[in-house]
Amino acid sequence: MSNDFTNYFWVIGQAILNGGDPYSIIGNVYPPITCFFFTVFAILPKQVSWVIWLVINVLIFVSMGYKKQKRISTFVWIAYTPLFFTFVAGQLDLFIFWLSSFLTKDNRFSPLIAAFITLKPQLALIVLPAVFLDWFLFNKKKFVIGVLLCIFLQGLPVLYDSTLFSKWMASLTSRAELYQTSSPGLFSLTEVGLPVFVLIPIALVLFFGGLIMGRKISIQANLLALPFGTWYNSVFLIWTAPYQLMVPISLLAALLAYFVKGVYPFTLIPLAALIWSIFELSKTEGFRKYLKPSK
Repeated sequence: MSNDFTNYFWVIGQAILNGGDPYSIIGNVYPPITCFFFTVFAILPKQVSWVIWLVINVLIFVSMGYKKQKRISTFVWIAYTPLFFTFVAGQLDLFIFWLSSFLTKDNRFSPLIAAFITLKPQLALIVLPAVFLDWFLFNKKKFVIGVLLCIFLQGLPVLYDSTLFSKWMASLTSRAELYQTSSPGLFSLTEVGLPVFVLIPIALVLFFGGLIMGRKISIQANLLALPFGTWYNSVFLIWTAPYQLMVPISLLAALLAYFVKGVYPFTLIPLAALIWSIFELSKTEGFRKYLKPSK
C-alpha cells in the first residue's frame, strides 16, 4: 500500500540507516530528530512495518476510549474523517494525541512527554502552549525542565550531521505555501484568495483567547489558528465535543472538500468543536458571573 508511512517515514528511516541524507527525500519536512525516529520503522520490511504501525494505532485508540469509559462512541469515532485518514496513511497524529493524554498535573514525566510531542512541531503548537503556560504560572520547575528537554531532544541530530538543520529549513521553506493552504483551520482559506494579513489578527485572538479558556478550548482554537499543518491534525478534537456532532461534520467537510477540490471545508471541524465548547461553557455559573457587569 502506498501512503505517508510507506512513501516517507519508512524511506526516510532507510536513508539514515544506509548513511544517506534524509532530506534527499523530496517532501521530507520533518525535523531531524523525527527522521531518526523513523529508523525504528525502517528495520522491518515496508509493508510489514506499516501493518504493525496500523495495529499499534488501532490499539492506542481503543485503549484511550476504554480509559475514558467511551466504549460505544469509540467505534463511532472511527468514521471521523481525520482519524480514519490517520489510520490509512499511517500518520503520527494519533500517537502524539495519545502522548498528550499523559500531560497531567500529577505526572512527573510530563516535561519528557512534552519533548516527544515536538516530534511533529505543528502538533506541539496545538497542544503545548496551554501546558507550558500552566507550568510557567504554577510549576516553574516543570516549565524549565520541559524547555530544556525540548531543546536537548531537537538538538541531538547535530551530533550526527551539523548541516541537517539548514537542510530541514530549506525543505520547509520550499513547501511552506502547500502546508499553509492545507492547514486545519482558517489559513486554508488562502487557497480561495483570503489575504494572510486578514487572517493573522483573527488567529492571534483565537490563540490568546484559547489560552485564557483552558486546555481543551485552547486546542480547538489553536487548530483554527494554526498557520501551517494538515487537515487531519483535527484528530486532536476527538472527545472534545460529542461524536454526534463531530462525526457528521467531518463527513460533510470531506464531501465538500471532494466537490470543491480543496481542503478548506475541513475548517468546519475545529470551528464546530470550538462553538460547541464555548456554548457549553456559557451555561456554567462561573462563566455567567464573569460576563455579568459589576455594579
